Amino acid sequence: MEEVLLYFACKYFGDWDKIYNSLKLQEKVNYKELEIFKKEYKNKYITILDKKYPSKLKAINKPPFVLFYKGDINLLLENKKIWYFGSYFNDKVYKEFKRHKIELDINKIIMITGCTNDFEKHLLKNNVSKKIIIIKDSGINSYISMSRSKENIFTKNNLLISEYPEKVIPSLHTWERSNKIKIGLSIGLFLISSLKERITFRIITNVIDENKEVFCYNKNIDKKSHNTFLINKGACSIDKLKEIKKYV
Repeated sequence: MEEVLLYFACKYFGDWDKIYNSLKLQEKVNYKELEIFKKEYKNKYITILDKKYPSKLKAINKPPFVLFYKGDINLLLENKKIWYFGSYFNDKVYKEFKRHKIELDINKIIMITGCTNDFEKHLLKNNVSKKIIIIKDSGINSYISMSRSKENIFTKNNLLISEYPEKVIPSLHTWERSNKIKIGLSIGLFLISSLKERITFRIITNVIDENKEVFCYNKNIDKKSHNTFLINKGACSIDKLKEIKKYV
């Protein structure tokens, strides 16, 4: 059955609804094509039926049938993971981020991020620490939204995953799907910096919809951040990242 899931994930380029319909209608498998997919993605994917597929991810709406990956897939089994995000990245944010990454490593909390917006790109560029899970919103073998120079981040200590096999370019839909994976894998969303903008509130709404926590760094990094506003609206106030452990 896992090979069948791989086949339809590749045939329909990770489109959840098309994969679901093909299974529902018992669409026939082209076994010649399946052999090509098996060879191409050998030891590079897991399915929702795999023991390493996180149970938390199964709980979200429309969990991915297949996850394609590069790096250490065993990081998915770690229980303490947090989606680390910010609305902007500057020198002051970077200074705090360096402290946070050390604190995350000490407390064995794995950082989850993407590789699409400016904050995520800066975070990856400046991160030299190990144990980080990166969720792509494009095909696993696509360099779109991630430069070739960053491919060296995938050592045995890191993990890149995507719902999409290849030839899938980023879109609003794929971005929202990648955010769903971040939410599903994590304890919740940690905002180091925030702005009163549509994207930030859209992400927060998605997190709340999946019954996960919204954590906000309670130190005023600069006047741009609206974390205090979010805390006053009910977000969890966080001074030190080890406090997140009590929510596991």
